[in-house]
Amino acid sequence: MLDKPNKEYIEYSHWKNMRARCSAPRVHKDRPKYKDIEVCVEWDSFEQFYIDMGPKPFSTASIDREDNLLGYNKSNCRWANDYEQARNTSKNVTYEHEGFIGTVHELSERFSVSTATLYKGLQNGRTLEAIITVATTKTILYNGLELTKKQWADKLGVKPSTMYARFNKWGNDLDRILTK
Repeated sequence: MLDKPNKEYIEYSHWKNMRARCSAPRVHKDRPKYKDIEVCVEWDSFEQFYIDMGPKPFSTASIDREDNLLGYNKSNCRWANDYEQARNTSKNVTYEHEGFIGTVHELSERFSVSTATLYKGLQNGRTLEAIITVATTKTILYNGLELTKKQWADKLGVKPSTMYARFNKWGNDLDRILTK
């Protein structure tokens, strides 16, 4: 049994909105997107929802379905931040490279290749393998040292994304790009 009335729990509004999205055709603006999504019977009760989900771990957390094709239930839901919510949408396109499946942004982070390089290569009809191979093996010779962009980033103690931003901003001005 909960120790205070349901409406006093901050999680109550999330529970109420979740149910409205899935069951109130004329009440909730998002109802058309959720018409085939169901809330498990156990979550007809706010108390059971709260027992299963627990308290929000941080103030901006919201309820997220890990698999967007499935409904709301204990095994498919989690508290997520805005970043996780944005990454977990059916609008995202995913790609596979070396067994890793992810969005362009996730592939960029995983393989240290700029998102601009990935997007441009894909738009030009190149394969993901070719784009990543060229981007991660192409070397830059400067002051007698030949390294990839990622290796230069590591040597300078900056993020690979910072290195890519420098190349985008300063073109081939290696003196500016490859100094702290």
